[in-house]
Amino acid sequence: MANAVLCSFVQLPPSLSLSLPTASSRRQTSTMPDGSDRSSAPAPTLRARRSAAPATASVLGTVPTLADDDATATPKLWRGTTLGHNPSAHLAVAQVEREPLSWSRVKWPSATVLVVSPFLALYWGLTTPLATKTLIWSILFYAICATGVTAGYHRLWAHRAYSAAWPYRLWMALAGAGSIQGSIRWWARGHRAHHRFTDTDKDPYSAQRGLLWSHFLWMLFNPDRAVRVAQRQVDMADLDADPIVRYQHQYYAPISIFMGLVFPTLVAGYGWGDFWGGFVWAGWVRMVLLHHATFCVNSLAHYLGEATYDDRRSPRDHFLTALVTMGEGMHNFHHEFPNDYRNAIRWHEWDPTKIVIYLASLIGLTYDLKTFPDNEVQKGRLIMQQKRLDKWRAKLDWGVPVESLPAWSVDRWHEELKLNPMMLVIDGVALDVSLFIHDHPGGTKWIKLYLGKDATRAFNGGIYMHATAARNLMSRLRVARVDGLVPDEAATKASDGTSAMQD
Repeated sequence: MANAVLCSFVQLPPSLSLSLPTASSRRQTSTMPDGSDRSSAPAPTLRARRSAAPATASVLGTVPTLADDDATATPKLWRGTTLGHNPSAHLAVAQVEREPLSWSRVKWPSATVLVVSPFLALYWGLTTPLATKTLIWSILFYAICATGVTAGYHRLWAHRAYSAAWPYRLWMALAGAGSIQGSIRWWARGHRAHHRFTDTDKDPYSAQRGLLWSHFLWMLFNPDRAVRVAQRQVDMADLDADPIVRYQHQYYAPISIFMGLVFPTLVAGYGWGDFWGGFVWAGWVRMVLLHHATFCVNSLAHYLGEATYDDRRSPRDHFLTALVTMGEGMHNFHHEFPNDYRNAIRWHEWDPTKIVIYLASLIGLTYDLKTFPDNEVQKGRLIMQQKRLDKWRAKLDWGVPVESLPAWSVDRWHEELKLNPMMLVIDGVALDVSLFIHDHPGGTKWIKLYLGKDATRAFNGGIYMHATAARNLMSRLRVARVDGLVPDEAATKASDGTSAMQD
């Protein structure tokens, strides 16, 4: 039973031979920050050739070889990416017609595993005792494999946010394989396409197709032709030139099974005699939890949270996702500044992955750590804060703008007073105080003293320096602009100089 599940769980990659350009012939490309290619010329690709020998056989079964120019040729295990829901998102790329979902498009191995593995995790978890040492090992191995995805697959290889020495790259390749989310090459190609075509139908996991689609349904079906074409447009020359990436891609299936299931079992078994507990908790349950934690970056981080730096697309900053993915939840920041080795910059934002990368740089394992200019980051935050302030301001009653008020001459002012004597002037604006006079905190006396007069000096400190609240309230009493009226001094002097109007 377990062997059958594993057979459906993994799709072995084809035998690969490299067809890479030489240093003298390699095309020079211009890349965008997210790793996508600006050039219209086709990027070099890693080609899988059909072997004359029979299909590769292993303990997992017989696996056919496929051509790499089909986007489904690379390993088909899971990998969580990003996206969610934003109906008003700005789409810079024209939408294309979606291919209808059908049974013929179902990827049965992936679909089987995605449905079966959580139930197996639940059943085995309920029937398998959890030893304290196994619990500690499971949490530690979860963090190791998660870091392999976040620091390795994502920030190092997909975005080239920093560079690393070969021992570090080898460790990240092994740890990332332990997450069982696909090979580096498969993962990075899809992620680069996702950044280039975010929120469009060319996005492999577009949030515009719904929460469940972006969480895991996209993995149940072979991608649309538009998605396959989009993925082929991604420049993969840098990854094809990395021998660790090539080797991991070629032997991904046995590496991932060993690192994801066998290795944690052996550690628990030989360490404290808990082979089965190690397989269930540090292997299977840990794998399922890490899968769906990563999938939350695709789904929840595009539905919940704050648009801290941009609101034209769906990614959001989401603490819960950051907590379970070693810091990948500050997703709005990441989509704005994709080649920054950090996913969060404020002290209270959880991003242990950036700490791992930074500490490794202190001993020379990582270098060339890229950061986006702080000036531009702060401008992004300020623009979004201003947008929110503008929306808030639009909901409030600020009265008729002064420039939109009718203009009265002094003569017109006196004529209007005959019709409504409950008016006074402050800062050149006539105010109707008929509904406010009895609510004035300082009593009616002072308002009555200035009815029909210019109370500017009295209002601005002659009798009392009114606060912002009084001025905001005054803006709703505006009637007209009055030109040429002289502030009344007599009423101010009539005060004994010690009395004060109160707000």
